[in-house]
Amino acid sequence: VSTRDLAAAIMQTDDPPSRTSYTVWLTHDVDRLRGYQHPFAPIKSAGADILLRRNLGSAATTLRKAFLSGEPWRSARYIMDLSEDRGLTSRFYFMGRSDHPKDSPYAIRYPKAVRRLGDEISARGHVLGFHPGYDTRQDASEWQRQKTSAEEILGRELKEGRQHRLLFDADGTW
Repeated sequence: VSTRDLAAAIMQTDDPPSRTSYTVWLTHDVDRLRGYQHPFAPIKSAGADILLRRNLGSAATTLRKAFLSGEPWRSARYIMDLSEDRGLTSRFYFMGRSDHPKDSPYAIRYPKAVRRLGDEISARGHVLGFHPGYDTRQDASEWQRQKTSAEEILGRELKEGRQHRLLFDADGTW
């Protein structure tokens, strides 16, 4: 039995009116700001391409993708363009400062770039939110510390977001 069948029986009609409306919310976790997590990682990989594999082309591709990709602007603008073309608002969830190895260090390393990106996203009418780090699911003080740092970097209060890596623990995350 569907909910529609139930409504029809309760209302004693074959065609009960729908009182449900739906809204599409496009959400995007900003897990990585650049084409790399740590700036020396692509250099190390390119060095291995040259020294171990003797593959200059692969080394050049690695360095180009890491440092000349136009990120984060290219991806963020592409997402915003797609959203705007469809009359939708995107939500971009940013991490705060964290040095946990499973979190991206972009808020520590590139706060000015994060701020510029956030300003552009906001200026285009999209929403900024908070994306808590790995160790926040059962640590309210760490969650608050990271949120405060994200708000300081972005220069505004963040009123929504989503837990990092879907790490939600019903006993402690609330």
